Amino acid sequence: MSTVEEHFSYMITPKNQAFCLMSLSFLLAIIVCNYTLLSLTQPVAAKLLYSLYGFSLVAAYFTKQSQIKNSLAVVAFLAICSVGIIFPLNMNVIDGIYRIIPLLFLFVFPGSMLPIAISIALLSAYLPSIGNGELPEFIQGCIELVSLSILASLMVYFQKKTINQMRSFRRESYTDYLTGLNNRKSFIKHLDQQKLKIDSVRYSNLNFALLVVDLDGFKKINDQLGHASGDNVLKLIALRFKSLTNKSIELYRISGDEFTFILTPQHNIRKKAELIAEQVLKISQQPHVFEGKSFELSCSIGISIYPEDTTDIEVLCTHADLAMYKAKSNGKKSYVFYEDKLAAQSNRFHDLEADLKKAIKRQELTVHYQPKVCVITGKITSAEALLRWQHPKYGAISPLEFIAIAEANDTICDIGAWVFKQACQNIKLFKEISPLRNIAVNVSPKQLAQETFVKQLDVILKEQQCPAHWIEIEQTESALMESREKNISVLNQLKAAGFTLSLDDFGTVYSSLAQLSSLPIQIIKIDKRFIEHCATKHKDRMIVRAIIQLADNLGMETIAEGVETPEQLSVLRQEHCGAYQGYLYSKPVPATQFIELLLAQEHRTRLPSNTELKVV
Repeated sequence: MSTVEEHFSYMITPKNQAFCLMSLSFLLAIIVCNYTLLSLTQPVAAKLLYSLYGFSLVAAYFTKQSQIKNSLAVVAFLAICSVGIIFPLNMNVIDGIYRIIPLLFLFVFPGSMLPIAISIALLSAYLPSIGNGELPEFIQGCIELVSLSILASLMVYFQKKTINQMRSFRRESYTDYLTGLNNRKSFIKHLDQQKLKIDSVRYSNLNFALLVVDLDGFKKINDQLGHASGDNVLKLIALRFKSLTNKSIELYRISGDEFTFILTPQHNIRKKAELIAEQVLKISQQPHVFEGKSFELSCSIGISIYPEDTTDIEVLCTHADLAMYKAKSNGKKSYVFYEDKLAAQSNRFHDLEADLKKAIKRQELTVHYQPKVCVITGKITSAEALLRWQHPKYGAISPLEFIAIAEANDTICDIGAWVFKQACQNIKLFKEISPLRNIAVNVSPKQLAQETFVKQLDVILKEQQCPAHWIEIEQTESALMESREKNISVLNQLKAAGFTLSLDDFGTVYSSLAQLSSLPIQIIKIDKRFIEHCATKHKDRMIVRAIIQLADNLGMETIAEGVETPEQLSVLRQEHCGAYQGYLYSKPVPATQFIELLLAQEHRTRLPSNTELKVV
């Protein structure tokens, strides 16, 4: 097919075909009617009036503006009535051709009762010219004409009513019940239409863009204000997003808090998609006020382009989703265009997610230990247990990557319990070599949220015959603040059970004195971001000093993280920090190497003779 043929094949839809068929039927009927009328009358004036009637009615049929359509229909009606009064026809003609005229008006105004009124008006116009002998025949013709008009009008009326109901149901099936926007069904249909437009004309430089918009933190609104309030927020968001739409930008709500924009085929689509994304980010972050409460929302946006990224609609949607998830992982409040590497990252994510559930059984997980060293004596006083994963396909996986996956798929609780058990087993061995104070174990917020968390730890301690004070529970400041009151309650239970409690990454999130004083912690860990430049930047050193003095005044100990240079250690010593950990002394090492560090510190070359080496 040529390009022109393809273009017209796209335009000829079932709806267009039905209209063409109706139009052809109407034109044939009016041609037959007018040809008959013109052939039966001789006066020029009559021919002109019949012609005026025909042209006006045809024009009214094809006119879309209702006011013009009504005016042309009135002209046609007046013309046909006038010619009947001025140039009356015989009864046979009236009985035959005049049955068609009301039906022609039915084409112009389908579903109306106008043809009934027109049939009566036509007969009234011819009544004065009827002779006495023709009256019975005229009355019979009147009854037939009016009956036919009534029957045809009612049939078309109920047909149109049925069609309108079907269209209403169809429209509702394509509409989101809550926001009134187009829904997922409409979204898929319109995507196919945009694809067809581009594929039919084959413009290599014509593209359309898909933007997937996911609201950040909407679950919290539902949880805090209730689902009814959440629905009202969605309506408000939809109203704001709708203000960005026009003939070339279409908006849809395809799931709970997920919206999409389709930028219809146009040139320079990437720049326009970027502009719309920036407007969506801006409008979504405007403050929302509901029931006297003000709150903010942000969103993450993924963008894919057809056919630049793919020629498959389903894959196009997947690409936009991948880009949106990338925007979320980048810190939210942003937009990302799809790139091929995102697909590889997605495959890697799904592989890691599936394999992480089996990693413990496959013995792919190990616990490494990073020494915590006294600033004054330079001796190892304790250690932090850090999880490592050696994947059979991808090699060493960063904890930042797989811990986030474990948090997302709820395997973190099982993994956390396993790490706790390993730490309990190993500290007994370590204490045979050196009088370590304890081993620090990081705990996830999801572990703290478990109703049986404290009991679970108590069971493991008893199984391993490990006193609670040999274990330090380490928690980040940001995680504690997510469910502050509940987490503090759990920490109080842990402290009462004998565990040492430490606060990790202090100074990077909240750092409120009121919050700090309410936490039942004994150790503050100074984040490595402050340690990194404490020897070269005065402000960073002052922050370190303030944290150490604050902890000292509250009766807490301090441990500095990420110490890598002698100069940093010198600053910590001068500021009277208690302990440190970092590459200056040792990176996190397997238990066997950690034992070697302890042996070297205690000036031993081997384990005590009564110690059985069972490093896990």
